[in-house]
Amino acid sequence: MKLSLTLSLSLLFALFAPSLAQGSSSEEAAKLFQAGVAKLEAQKRDIFTPSDTDEIEIKYDVKKTDSLISPIVGLLTVTKRSQSGVTFIDNITFSFADGGWEATKYVFTIDSLVGRKSQERPLSEVPVPRIQECFK
Repeated sequence: MKLSLTLSLSLLFALFAPSLAQGSSSEEAAKLFQAGVAKLEAQKRDIFTPSDTDEIEIKYDVKKTDSLISPIVGLLTVTKRSQSGVTFIDNITFSFADGGWEATKYVFTIDSLVGRKSQERPLSEVPVPRIQECFK
């Protein structure tokens, strides 16, 4: 029974995670994500253009998940701090599939003296398309 369960799980994994089944490893995925972040770092002043932004900080992480649909995800956080004390945060989740990274979720947050408000927004909203280009 254990052998058949192992084989069944292996077969399911191969069917639903083709990018990994074809030899893409999490290390390769992480390297591709890092390359995208490096491009984003080089272009950040062109992509994020608030006139009073003093500091743009980019943080990221690549994680394995238990999901058969998205076994590897990339998490990107871009924090823009302004002179006025308002902080704008772009949180974008990427999924690794077919050897590349694709944005799957965008959450925009404003943090100010009066509070913090987060809202999920469409992937077509600026700056997501320009960020996505860095990961192509």
